Amino acid sequence: MDFKAGELMGTVQQSWRLAIAGLGPRGQFFRERWRLLNPERVVALADDNSQQRQAIGATTIPMVPLAELSHHPGDCTAVLVTVPLSDRGPLIADCLSSGLSVLVEPPLATTLAEARRLLELAHSHGVALRVMGLRRSEPDFLAATAALGTGRIGSLGALRWYTAEYAVWAGDAAAEYRRGETLTVAGPPIFDQLAGLTNAVPRTVWARAFLEEDCFATDITFEDGSTARIELRRMSRVSMRTGWVIEGDTGTYHQRRIITTTADGELVDEAVPLSGENPDPLTELEAMHVLAPLSGEEQRRSLVAAGLIEATQRSIHTGLPVSWDML
Repeated sequence: MDFKAGELMGTVQQSWRLAIAGLGPRGQFFRERWRLLNPERVVALADDNSQQRQAIGATTIPMVPLAELSHHPGDCTAVLVTVPLSDRGPLIADCLSSGLSVLVEPPLATTLAEARRLLELAHSHGVALRVMGLRRSEPDFLAATAALGTGRIGSLGALRWYTAEYAVWAGDAAAEYRRGETLTVAGPPIFDQLAGLTNAVPRTVWARAFLEEDCFATDITFEDGSTARIELRRMSRVSMRTGWVIEGDTGTYHQRRIITTTADGELVDEAVPLSGENPDPLTELEAMHVLAPLSGEEQRRSLVAAGLIEATQRSIHTGLPVSWDML
């Protein structure tokens, strides 16, 4: 599927009115960001948790349960879904079916099949389903993308990403990152970045989880013979983050540097040339007259991210590698 905005939204440029679904930490973050970008953009707030609704305080913006989003409170035309990943699919489907466009951080869904159904649902109802990858503006990811664009790395051989950090799991403040939820909360942005660094189709996924360390590790093989390894530990007393390490047949990327080898075997270490721009996905979205639908490339990327979450969870449960063809 690859649809132009005119096919889904009509040929007339439209303004859009946003409702935020989910008033937890992420919902509050987006509400404050849009207050700065365009205070008139957010026209409704929705959450089933009465305490979170009360925490907002006095506001002239309509505040409703999630089920009432289908009634377009505040005449909203789009919904930003920030509820936990496990509760997201049915809500997105309900919004699309009621004629609302949907914005969501990656992934679209927890399974590849569900992500496909949601894209088809958006198309059938003539609305947009758009992914906002805020972590795509991280300097390391932008530098890694630029490094690949130079051609200095050559054909991809391996991609690696490792993070160890310390988090205290106590009280309501940690509710969004409860122990055991590291994969579904902190994993999706990394899988989304991986899907943006390589167009190769995954072949197998093998993953392990270590609950005592709140850790997951995923090994991925691709159809072109390249591999990827992602590991995230959230109970380490010593913090370390490698960022992306990318090995190619002619060069390596690490920490915004490209390392190559001369014919004499000498290592050459060069800074990655960057444009100096650091795009903000919300600012780019705000500049649009309509919620443009996902391009073919964005659809591919969204499907891969959803499939990697599904395959990783299944492999952790079975202890066996999961074939991409079986998803």
